Parts: sequence; C-alpha cells; structure tokens
Amino acid sequence: MTYPIEIIRAAEVLLDYADKTGAWLNYTEYPEFKLPDDLRLAVAAEKARFRPADLVNLWNDNKAPELPKAMRLTAKRAKHCNARIKEYPDKKKWLDFLLALNTDDWACCRKPNLKYPGWTVDFDWFIRPDSMLAFAEGRFRVNPRNDIETEKHSYRDEYDEELARRDRHWKNRERQ
Repeated sequence: MTYPIEIIRAAEVLLDYADKTGAWLNYTEYPEFKLPDDLRLAVAAEKARFRPADLVNLWNDNKAPELPKAMRLTAKRAKHCNARIKEYPDKKKWLDFLLALNTDDWACCRKPNLKYPGWTVDFDWFIRPDSMLAFAEGRFRVNPRNDIETEKHSYRDEYDEELARRDRHWKNRERQ
C-alpha cells in the first residue's frame, strides 16, 4: 500500500517518540505503536531520503573555515537543492565534492585570482546547476596566466632582497 506523505511523517514522529521513551518494546501496553510493516518501511525510506536541509548541514559541517556558512535554507535554495539532489542523489558524492573544494586554493581564495580578487565559493555556488560537473572537469581553476604573474612578483621580490643583501655586504666592506 502507498501511504500519503502526511501519514508517513506522522508515523515517523510516533516511532521517534516510541524510540525515545522505550514504549515500542511493549506492544501490549502501547498497542498504538504497532504499525504495519509496510508503513514502517515507508518511514525508514523517508528518513533515509537526502533532503535540502541535509545538504545545508553537510555544507556547514564540512566546509573549510575560509568558506562562508549557509545561514538559512530559503525557498529558492530549497528549490535548487531539490533539483541538484535529483541529479546527484548520493550524499557521498556531495561530501567528496565539498572536501575537494576545501583543498582547492581557488575555491577558498588562498591563491590570488586577478580577475575576481577575494571571491570564494559559497553555498549558492555549491548548489548551482553545473558546479559539481564543472569542478570535476577542472574548469574552475585559477587562470595559469595569473599564476605566472604572481611568480614574477615573487621572483622580483627575491631579486630585490638579493640586491639589498649585496648592497649591505659592500657597505660593510667599505667601512673596513
């Protein structure tokens, strides 16, 4: 038998209460806790379902410290989350994606990006339609040209430090 979602949620509340109080152990004293097996299976399936709130919790619990926290689940975010969960229903894939983001210098703004300075990944980017696919394909990386420019600056700094060191060396030698 297929149960309406309201019945499944009511049974879920009833079973949670029974689990907390231990009332489910004694069906003779509490016969109202004896639910049909197919309803119990429907409750278990509903509990196991990956929901938008679970995706927000996954983000907040596993994000890198540099990334902003998702403060609340709006109707728009819930709509986007539901669409992404339909595409990728596996919670482990989402966790792997988030852990990969945590280690990526571009995503956490640890590496300079001249085109978008100071930009970091946030929850709204995380649930955009092509974010997971694009990240896996490597489309969202720091532009290699930006890396070269950054390296030039670091070489220039090393060069300036070496000149200053030599200058101090010759000035000390002249004093002697």
